[in-house]
Amino acid sequence: MPNMSTYGTLFSTGTLVGEISSISLGGVSVTSIDVSVLTSAASQYAAGYADGGTVTITMMVAAATQSSVQSNTTQSVAYLIKLGGAVAGKPSIGFNAFIQGQTFEATPDGVLMSTLTLRIDGAVTIATQ
Repeated sequence: MPNMSTYGTLFSTGTLVGEISSISLGGVSVTSIDVSVLTSAASQYAAGYADGGTVTITMMVAAATQSSVQSNTTQSVAYLIKLGGAVAGKPSIGFNAFIQGQTFEATPDGVLMSTLTLRIDGAVTIATQ
């Protein structure tokens, strides 16, 4: 099986959000609900709601990027991550999210970086581009 590089991975809200240096997806989790009764021979469970978790993105700060990002702090918007770039056959991950937190890091003789924490709101979809 061929390996897939993270090179060219795109993150957008319809347009490219910024120069991304890393993306971390927390993963989807589902709560298990115990539906066992006294006559059950073994424990029985039903799936609860899926929780998309959070996404953490670290990127270089640019004025245009920040103005588009800041408009997403009061409402959930659609995001799309195209793994390995916009190439046919590569996976894409889509979700709605709102900004839960944002930090900035400035170092002497360095690039101004921003880290966003997005709270996923709804289902996560994985598709092939």
